[in-house]
Amino acid sequence: MVAIPGGESFMGDFWHDGAANERPAHVVFLAPYFVDLHEVTSQHYADGLNWALAQGGLIAVINGVVCKADGGTGYPYCDTTSSDAYSRITWSGAEFGVVAGKGNHPMVMVSWYGAAAYCNWKSAMHGREPCFELSTWACDFTKNGYRLPTEAEWEKAAGLASCHSNLSRLFPLRRKWRTRLLHPTDHRFPPLGRPLRRHPQRG
Repeated sequence: MVAIPGGESFMGDFWHDGAANERPAHVVFLAPYFVDLHEVTSQHYADGLNWALAQGGLIAVINGVVCKADGGTGYPYCDTTSSDAYSRITWSGAEFGVVAGKGNHPMVMVSWYGAAAYCNWKSAMHGREPCFELSTWACDFTKNGYRLPTEAEWEKAAGLASCHSNLSRLFPLRRKWRTRLLHPTDHRFPPLGRPLRRHPQRG
């Protein structure tokens, strides 16, 4: 994980070309926080699923979809390969695994509920306090476990706050969209994706 310093951060639509709920643009204050440097991989998530399965009463698999154990299909966590071909998570009926060669790829076909549940599983696996109350899905920011970043935290970590500091630039490098500077792998579907740390950059 990497440390993100606290302080003022910009949020919202400074250029009036976004949704109405992105305005007015404003400044928020953030306390220091940490964020993972890389996405959760398929193998990481499969390990979390197997841990949750071993605890009993946390998850259920319904028609190939992993769900909250007592929530039916109302709180889906993630798909397996039997419910969606894009999934990289396999289910044998007794154990979760990963499609061959995809363990180091970013986790896909996962819901917000599944991401929050994974944070709790990882917290428990590392001896930390879970942040999410899964009966209400509220996050307790006083706990020392893992959680999802807030919108403001994500924008700052992604560099959008520094972009907003120069209002002449809509994108981090310039004001206008430059297709020729994009790398084609950015637009590939999950089956053609690359493992983490193997995305060459343009520019």
